[in-house]
Parts: sequence; structure tokens; C-alpha cells
Amino acid sequence: MHRGPICAWLVRKLSVAQRGNSLHAYVASVSSSTEDAPPFRGGCCASSSSLSSSSRPSLSSLALTYRLCYSVFVQTLRRMASQSHLGSADNVNIPYSTPSTPHPQHQVGWIGLGNMGIKMAANLAKHMREMSPPLPPLLVYNRTVSKAQALEKELDGLVKAVDSVEAIGTRCDLIFTSLSDDDAAEQIYEALLQAEEKRVGKHAQERISSGFSTLLIDTSTLYPATTGKLERKISALPKRHFVAAPAFGPPPMAATAKLVFAVAGPYNSKKFASQFLVPAMGRKIMDFGSNPERAASFKLIGNSIIVSTIEMLSETMTLAEKTGVGSDRVYEWLEEFYPAPSALGYGKKILDSNFQGENGFTLNGGIKDASHIIKLGESVDCPLPIIELARQHMVSARAIGGANLDWSSLSAGFRVTAGVEPFEKKEMLKKWAKTEKDGGSSS
Repeated sequence: MHRGPICAWLVRKLSVAQRGNSLHAYVASVSSSTEDAPPFRGGCCASSSSLSSSSRPSLSSLALTYRLCYSVFVQTLRRMASQSHLGSADNVNIPYSTPSTPHPQHQVGWIGLGNMGIKMAANLAKHMREMSPPLPPLLVYNRTVSKAQALEKELDGLVKAVDSVEAIGTRCDLIFTSLSDDDAAEQIYEALLQAEEKRVGKHAQERISSGFSTLLIDTSTLYPATTGKLERKISALPKRHFVAAPAFGPPPMAATAKLVFAVAGPYNSKKFASQFLVPAMGRKIMDFGSNPERAASFKLIGNSIIVSTIEMLSETMTLAEKTGVGSDRVYEWLEEFYPAPSALGYGKKILDSNFQGENGFTLNGGIKDASHIIKLGESVDCPLPIIELARQHMVSARAIGGANLDWSSLSAGFRVTAGVEPFEKKEMLKKWAKTEKDGGSSS
């Protein structure tokens, strides 16, 4: 078989189709006279007029197959042209390699604008505008609607505030959540699934056939059993997938997209979610396999190290103060020998009595996490005395200064046990905690 001439002939015919810009032109090209066709061993491509009956060689089985396939090919194209809406006037160009059918753009949604969520959502919205092609504005819902509206105003054109969970569930196929606790997570996800069911209706089979799917990604810190419950409810439904991606890092790290995500879920879902997590919102992904409960467990384990560090700093800095050495010298030592971000960050808060909860992690959240950590330890018979002590000190700090303080204010709870004033610099307390007069928290 002379592959070179045959390929050249096919290219000439396809060029005619390109110039004709229609399926009909292509059919006319390949079904026209084959006098210019290259010879094929066995005579299948030779013109019948160019060979006399006496001089025609007998056709081999391969040649017969070639001619049969060619005939079927031409007839198929003719039927396609006659039945197709693509006429010569349609001016539709048929390339050599037809691209895959384009998919609709993803609509991304975000639920939860707490201290972490609002910064993560802002970074995600900016990243989506820079993607190729750019995605539509991020749809955002928050229980306090004014926060979503403020973000929409701040990021003009990048964010669109909606007034209900249903609006996210019915319009988005990629949904992120950043929620305060387990109860909120269960309520939000129940509402999301109900909203999606309303969108899909009873057409589950059509949903499967069309490849339609929804991916839900949770960045919250939840008890592992809660995460597992959410995953099972979502995965039991057709074409719905769940990825657990709890985030490590305080709000300032969220603002600069330096978070670390502990991710678990189906492989393809994790792979797809990763392009939105890093570098849009974080710097690293730690993969914990397919079971979301593992990622949730690791998040609590990581937080146990942080809260233990805060407890240790509270004790040592109070000891330094009572012995006359000074807590400032402890912080100086930290800078030289223990320069971990958490140790330096929370050590500075304790040194300055700066327990602002707005840009940190509140006592309510810290008590919730400590309770989850203790419960997780009990489930596997692992005592956690430091975490239990830290939780007690957070409860005491909340009683003294209010729930809006940063969880590093647990040092106040410890200072009381050491017989010293809970807050060394009370002017900081007045700004961020409740007052003795009305017992309410400041705004």
C-alpha cells in the first residue's frame, strides 16, 4: 500500500471540504471521480476507466475490504448531509479534529462569612476572575446578609450576594462552606440538598445521563462523625460529591492565601477542588485519602497542638511575671529558640493582652474545638489532660471577658488560678470584651 499518495489524496479532498465550509462540500469532495486517486495494490483505488477488463488485476481480499469501507463511508456521509441541519448555506467549518463539546461554565457558590470565610471567599472570587476563561461572579450567602452585601460592594463585579441557601443550591454546581459549628453545618447542608432536589426534581436518570454533577467542599472544623454523616448523605444521591477540606491558619493567613488544607474525598473530586483551593486560598494541600473523617480528625489533632501551645505559653509567661523575670524575656526567648508561627503569634497576643476576636479565633470556637478533641480522644481511649485544662481556662476566660475574645485569652483563666489579675492591660479588655456595667459584648 502506497501510504504517501493516499494521504496526499485525502488531504486534497479535505481541503475542498474546508474551502466549502459545509458537510455537503465534504461529501461532494470524497464522492467525486477517483481518477486522481492514488493506486492501491489490488486495484481498489484505480479508476475503472483507466483499466480494461482484460488488464484489470484481480482484487485481493484487502482491496475488496478497502473498497467496501470506502463505499460505506461515502454513503454514510451522504445520509448525514441529507438529514443534517448543516447545509451549504450554514457556513459551518468542519476542522480536521472536531473539539469536544464545550461544557457550561461552573457557577461557584460560597456559604459562611466568618473571620475565616470572608477572607477565603474574597481570595477565591479574585482567583476566579483570573482563570481562563474567567468564571461568573461568586455567589455568596451569609446568615447576616449585610456581610455578604458589604463583600459584594467591596469586590465590585466579582461577588454577588444572595439572600438564601436555596439560591446557592439551585444555581451552583461547585459550593464551598465555612461554618461555625456542627449544628450549623447540618442545617446548611440539609437546606442545600433540598434546594438541589428542587432543581433536579424527579429527573434523576436524565441527570446521570447528562453527566450533571455537584461538588460540595467544606472548609469548617467539625467533629469527624459529623463530617462522615454529611458525606454519606451527599454521596448517596446521584452525581453529588463531597470533599472535606478543613483549613489550618488564622485569619491573617487566610487574607494572604497562606492556609494549609487537610483534604479527603473521591480522587477526581479532590483533584478538581484543588485548583480552587491552591493557590487561590492556600499554599499547600495535605491529602488524607478518600475518607473525609480522616481529614476532620487531623484538623482536630492539629488544633490540639495549637491550643496546647497557648496553654504552655500562658503558664510560662505568668511564671516569668511572678518571678520578676518578665514575660517579655520569654517572648525574646521564643524568637530565638521556638520561632513557630503559632508560638510567636499567640505569644505576642498574651504579652500585649491583645485578645481581639475579630481577626482571630473566638473563645466559643476554641471551646467547641477543645470539646471535640477531648471527645475524639475518649473514643479511642486516649487521655488528653492538657486539652482538658486548656478548655477549663477558656471557659473561665469567657466568664471573665466574654465570648468575643480570641481563644488565646485562656491565659486570663490561668492567671486567676495563679492569683494575679486576669488581664494585665485592661484597656485592651474594655475594647473587645463585655463591660462590668451591662454584661454585654461590644461591637
